[in-house]
Amino acid sequence: MSSAAPRGLTSRPGRDVNPPLVLGVVGVCALLRGLVVATAAMPGRDAGTYAWMARQAADGHAGALFDTVFHPLHAALAALTMGLLPAAAPGDGEVFALQLVAALGDTLTAGLVVLLAARVTGSASVACCAGLFFAVDSASARHVADGLTEGLFHATIAAWALANLRARDALGWAPIAALCAALAYATRPEGGLLLVFGPLWLAWAGARRPAIASLAVGAVLGASLPLAYHLTGHPLALSPKTGFVWDDGAGGASSGLLHYLEHLAKAPLSLCEGVGLVFAPLAAVGLWIALRGASTCSERRDLALLIAPMAAQLLIVPLLRSHPRFFSGPMPLLAPLAALGFLHLLHRARDRAHPRLCAAALCAISFGVEVVRLPIQHNAHRAGLRPLGQHFAGVIPDGTLLTDLPRFALFAGVRPGPPRGRSAAELLAEAAEPRITWVALSPRRSGVTVDHLRALGFDAIAFPEDLDRAAEDLDLLVWHR
Repeated sequence: MSSAAPRGLTSRPGRDVNPPLVLGVVGVCALLRGLVVATAAMPGRDAGTYAWMARQAADGHAGALFDTVFHPLHAALAALTMGLLPAAAPGDGEVFALQLVAALGDTLTAGLVVLLAARVTGSASVACCAGLFFAVDSASARHVADGLTEGLFHATIAAWALANLRARDALGWAPIAALCAALAYATRPEGGLLLVFGPLWLAWAGARRPAIASLAVGAVLGASLPLAYHLTGHPLALSPKTGFVWDDGAGGASSGLLHYLEHLAKAPLSLCEGVGLVFAPLAAVGLWIALRGASTCSERRDLALLIAPMAAQLLIVPLLRSHPRFFSGPMPLLAPLAALGFLHLLHRARDRAHPRLCAAALCAISFGVEVVRLPIQHNAHRAGLRPLGQHFAGVIPDGTLLTDLPRFALFAGVRPGPPRGRSAAELLAEAAEPRITWVALSPRRSGVTVDHLRALGFDAIAFPEDLDRAAEDLDLLVWHR
């Protein structure tokens, strides 16, 4: 495989990269993700729900995996992981299991990105740079610290792309590509698109038998997810999030069209924030190089495979909200393009007045910025939620707590509320229900005042002296009736 300056994608797949190169990149990613997990002070908000799902599944209540709007695979793997871990304080074991699954997913992805980049460019230098770009990506590392699904999704989408490239020439890879798509779908809703994109791409490539095999296997595996939700009492839908995100997005806006156009305009910036403020421009340069150099149908098809999932996100996400996290899933497929862009600029630096200085500056910006932005001591400002929640572990019965702080519920060992913002009126309406005997809210965040809760019969609970300062810093009050 040539290490010369790449000119774009190639229709002649490169030889497999050297194992030491793959292992080296995987090692760098594992080291950085391990550092992030070891220093993370607090997971993300949605981790509260995933942790509840994992704990319930680990305790033998597998139906809980289908009892929220989140897809089940991430929590299911965390539940299996928890069985291998020693006993821990309430919430700690669940969080570490979620972070470990995410970190292992990202580590596997780093190796897959190297193989994917080598396959589509035939260049060892592009493959190495692509893997390193993913390994140092601070946004991906942040999702690992949060204990969220991106790490697992990254692995499935990278494996899906690589399997489709191989299925074009070997029928046996088509079911594997479909399996990867189904696993992606069981992890995040956008994975369902891969079940469609794969067979269409193979048909476009003229691989009819692999396309039919991928479609057939994908249809069976993909149908199992909505069927499982339906059998556990939910309406039959492609995703349990369908109604939830629609109501929270264009469906709940006064004008769905204006909402879509507003968030469509925000989407490019959200994409840049979601994949990296340095990574995104480099990927754009790489895309331009690949478009300019794509001289065969095969090269154009390979490029389409890499960019189609992100292009779909750009069109679909504005129906919801253009949040940076919603664009991070397909990021591994853009890593080969970012590497192309980086190496193009690096070779252009040779023509400058101070080539070594220019090259050093480019490397420092491209890699150093992301390393500096790695989320060390992630969410340290919320660390007090752990001891505060654990103080009430075993005290608050499940189903009796109303809170707008899902991580408090996580460490208190009870189920968090729905993963969306609620108005003060909605919170007070739920607080009035007889089943609610505990309330843990931030008055500043929720808009619910002490007078509101006293009128409903709640009395404030005093914290021990060592926790009182943490509760004050977090603006947290707990009431009981």
